[in-house]
Amino acid sequence: EQNGGNTRSDAKFDIDGATGTLAFYAKLGEKMGDKKVLTDGDAIQLTRNPRWVGQHVYTPRRGVAVLINAFNIPAWGFAEKAACALLAGMPVINKPATSTSLVAARITEILVESGVMPEGTYSAVTGSAGDMLDHVNWQDVIAFTGSSDTGLFIRSRENILRQNVRVNVEADSLNAAVL
Repeated sequence: EQNGGNTRSDAKFDIDGATGTLAFYAKLGEKMGDKKVLTDGDAIQLTRNPRWVGQHVYTPRRGVAVLINAFNIPAWGFAEKAACALLAGMPVINKPATSTSLVAARITEILVESGVMPEGTYSAVTGSAGDMLDHVNWQDVIAFTGSSDTGLFIRSRENILRQNVRVNVEADSLNAAVL
């Protein structure tokens, strides 16, 4: 309550949502197995020659997912972003809102102690992000939840534009998370 920006009952909902999301995505990961490439749809003949076919595939990116989270859902907001990134084969850096750094630090302790996050896949940065976003590149992704002003600031950074970094912004709770 003191550090979460929400009531006790909302905080319980946040934790339940986070654990439920991670469990759901873990089951999806089990179904995927050790596959490194996933197909998207059927192969399509590209010319009259039946030997020329195309196939869309999903492959892991080689970067990191930078997850910048809102103050009011420090667990669930992180879990929604992290679950997708982990399924995509990406390690995550969790950057919670500064006002919920203590809550996020405790979440980090639980994740590390329990082994929920595979070794080497999770890092956390509390407080200021400093110049972290000046070092991302085209293999990285950024997922942000917060104000539209901050979302615009992130999207319009020179390095992010120059490197063509993928940025997903949920601004002012106007966007949906679709599972």
